[in-house]
Amino acid sequence: MPTDEFAFVPFLPSPAGAGPNREFRPHHKYGPAARRLRQRPGAWAVIRTAPSSAVARNRASAIRRGEIPAFLPAGDFEATHRQVNGEWRVYARFVGGGFK
Repeated sequence: MPTDEFAFVPFLPSPAGAGPNREFRPHHKYGPAARRLRQRPGAWAVIRTAPSSAVARNRASAIRRGEIPAFLPAGDFEATHRQVNGEWRVYARFVGGGFK
C-alpha cells in the first residue's frame, strides 16, 4: 500500500518478535469493573492482583491515564497499588462526572 493511502484495519499486526497470536485486543475484561465503579463514585475497589510492584504500578498508571478503554476519559478514575499480605493489588475509584 502506498504511504499516502488511508485504510482501517481489523487489528494491529503483531510487533516484530512478539510471537504468534499477539494482535491488539481491547481490554474488555475491565469493562464490568469500570461500570460498577461508575455506579458508586468515590468507592475504592480491587481491580486486579499483580505479580510484582512494577506490574501493579504500570496498570494503575494506565488506568489513571485512560490507556485502558474501559477507564476513559483520562482523569475520570484514580488508581493506586498496594501490597497486602504479600500480594500486589491495583485499586481504582471513579471520580469523574463532577464527583471529587
